[in-house]
Amino acid sequence: MPTNSLLRNILIIAILLGILLPAGAVLFVHPAVLKTASDWARNDSVMVASHLIRTLNLDRRPLAETAADPGFTARCRQDQDDFGLHKIKLITPNGEVIFSTEPADIGTVNRSPIFRDRLPAGEIVSQTLRRGE
Repeated sequence: MPTNSLLRNILIIAILLGILLPAGAVLFVHPAVLKTASDWARNDSVMVASHLIRTLNLDRRPLAETAADPGFTARCRQDQDDFGLHKIKLITPNGEVIFSTEPADIGTVNRSPIFRDRLPAGEIVSQTLRRGE
């Protein structure tokens, strides 16, 4: 027959496990899963952008000429559907939006430091935004 101290120790261990396991999941596992999902999304966005650059001939022609092409919008819409993209923007090196799947964005200028500092140096920049931001 188990003694009271053995039962008490088992109860204490069970209570500690009931507290520490969920706390460990919240403090360690959940952030790691979010970081991994975020990294995958960023890698996917870089791959999709590289694909769009090649298929839309953005690496061979000036941006303004490419955006003025009559079939460009149709190809962008098709790629948007194929890849499940919410928005596509074509932005000049000085930050001006010359094409967007949202017409209200066209002509706006993005004055973010990314366009002054990081992109001219050739750095690939990917941002994950929540809808509505």
